[in-house]
Amino acid sequence: MIHPDLRFAPFCHESPTFVLIPHTEATAEICPAKVTIFSLIHPFKIIFETNFSFGPLEQFTVIQDLEHGKIEVSGFSSQGFVSYEIDATGLHFVRGAVKKSFSFILPKAPVKKPERLSLGCHKAQDSFLIFRRKDIQEYLPIWFFLAQSIPEQKPLAPVGDCLLSELAKTIEKKDKNGLSNTLCDFFLASFRSLFFPRLVDDSHLGYSLPPILPDHTLSPLAILSESLPLVRSLFFRESDHHFEILPLLPKECHAGRLTNITTKNQDSLSIEWTKHSLRRAEIIPARSSSFSFKFPTGIKRLRVHTKEANLGFFSADDLLPLEKSKLYLLDRFEG
Repeated sequence: MIHPDLRFAPFCHESPTFVLIPHTEATAEICPAKVTIFSLIHPFKIIFETNFSFGPLEQFTVIQDLEHGKIEVSGFSSQGFVSYEIDATGLHFVRGAVKKSFSFILPKAPVKKPERLSLGCHKAQDSFLIFRRKDIQEYLPIWFFLAQSIPEQKPLAPVGDCLLSELAKTIEKKDKNGLSNTLCDFFLASFRSLFFPRLVDDSHLGYSLPPILPDHTLSPLAILSESLPLVRSLFFRESDHHFEILPLLPKECHAGRLTNITTKNQDSLSIEWTKHSLRRAEIIPARSSSFSFKFPTGIKRLRVHTKEANLGFFSADDLLPLEKSKLYLLDRFEG
């Protein structure tokens, strides 16, 4: 199987840091000496708030551990090292002189196996530097993973002209030239602090269009739920038995992987590409059937094999008869 080589745990050193609590509809505003937990579902309300007595923290760090569904906070106080975690069950000190927990129960969505996007970037996931560098290889995989780490949201009604609709139009037109700039604009306008979503440009960066035209009942989580299928459609699209691979690969994404893809019919796929060319794909069908693939332009034939047998070469237009629950490897893509 294709295994991702990237773990998602972005971090921030700023005060205050705004960060979503994974798998919940709540967020934390974290300062060295204060924590506030509040709901992002209208009407917004404070769930928990506390002030700490251990004073300023040197090397103040907030980590959004998306892999384990929690927030980690640490720093050095006058009393020594302090570390605590925040998740759906409360705030729990794990290291240092303070030995206590604050319990609050947040509704938690079922944890699903997420699809994982890797674009070959291994830099430290410092959110301040990610926003400054504006590198799609850095921010897009975290954005994609974070959007799968929240409860399902109600779909938005048509919203008119906004950065979300501009992004959707760019993808629909398959405008590769404008795609990177539109993605970057949407990212900068729609997120701040530790990938905290927002509905308006409250940093006054100068965008003439808001991320989403808000109403008084809309949660900022809509940013993530509405953008998730758009980001996914750059790398994979499906309709019944038809799968489209790398339909609109951004030009900066010259190499990468998308693993743990789960289709509407529960088929499992992984794809890998390098130098803008598809290198291999894996599929485990959820049912025995014939599958149709649409590969990137220029691919005319490919090899299909399993662990047990080489099934030979097929035309890119051929229907592939695949058996339920068997692992198939597709490679040797040729023009």
